[in-house]
Amino acid sequence: MCFSAPVSFTAAVVLLGLGAATIRWAPRGPGGAFAFVPLLFGMQQALEGALWLAVDGTVGGTRSLTYGYVMFSHVLWPAFIPLAVLGAETDRRRRLPLLALAAVGLAVAVYFATAIVVNGTTASPLEGRIDYDIPDPWPMAATFGYLAAALGSLLVSGQRWVRAFGVACVLAAAVTYAVAAYAFASVWCFFAAALSTGLAARFMRARPTAQRNVA
Repeated sequence: MCFSAPVSFTAAVVLLGLGAATIRWAPRGPGGAFAFVPLLFGMQQALEGALWLAVDGTVGGTRSLTYGYVMFSHVLWPAFIPLAVLGAETDRRRRLPLLALAAVGLAVAVYFATAIVVNGTTASPLEGRIDYDIPDPWPMAATFGYLAAALGSLLVSGQRWVRAFGVACVLAAAVTYAVAAYAFASVWCFFAAALSTGLAARFMRARPTAQRNVA
């Protein structure tokens, strides 16, 4: 599998369009934060598309684009996903473990943000993918905390559609690790972005009848 600027930009256009529609479709209340996931992934894919052009020498701004991308991949998602799951949860028995996972996610986000600011980050094209390198002193602990927060919270959720998204993301992570562990952040985020179209479909089906008639 080979990724490139056209692939990233195509994904960005699709996800930005779907994301804007999903936010419009989403009802207010539990689960509403998930409506922003496709749009955020679209922004992230647009950054990586521009980064492909930068590492190829077509445009400048490699450093700023790299920092922008890892702020999504390493900082935003471990904090945002557990909080979105917590906001969607209606089962009080599940809220305590979700609160704990949200705390882990926030700690991981702060950890990576600090590592990025203090140690810097680089992006290198390698075998059709981009390898993002963030020097950090506890890589295994940070990785475990990230996966526990982002994936664990999805699987703990009492909402079936949230758990289904979580299972799909777990499978995507396993496949990514097996075939492209060296560029895990790039490839897994691309798969997760593609899977977020399922969230858009879910909100489209759940939208009020009045919105369907307008559409």
